Amino acid sequence: MLPEKLAASLEKNACKLIYLQPTLHNPTNAVMSLERRMAIVEVVRTFPETYIIEDDAYRFLHAAPPPSFLELAPDITLHVFSLSKPFNPLLRSGYIIHPAHLLQGAANFVKMTCSGTSTLFSRFGVQLMANHQLHNLAALKREAATAGRLLMEDYFRGRIT
Repeated sequence: MLPEKLAASLEKNACKLIYLQPTLHNPTNAVMSLERRMAIVEVVRTFPETYIIEDDAYRFLHAAPPPSFLELAPDITLHVFSLSKPFNPLLRSGYIIHPAHLLQGAANFVKMTCSGTSTLFSRFGVQLMANHQLHNLAALKREAATAGRLLMEDYFRGRIT
């Protein structure tokens, strides 16, 4: 996302939500720099009632990620996180952190339009977060992903046949 192109698009269109996956974008694996994040925040702030949706699904795989949009601009960021990526795809739960004045009634809308998830798995996910076990599991997945990336780098450089 180029800040100047975003500004031009927002001036031309009536867009109110900007979807970003700034840390380990799927499928490119790109990580947006802190400078670009800050420039995007500046652009979005110039357009009233425009917000950033930050999909943070793969942040846990980055050893030292830049600050999230939630950290940089909590007043204009809707931060989405899923428990299925750092833990297990069977745990089809997640959460969204958003400015207090947004998404009133969203919980009811989600309940009415989704098939939901297992209460047992949801409570298990809450337990994992409360006991900091999710953090430990995410660290193990990060280590495994790093090992896999290094193996693939060796393979593509011809060190492994």
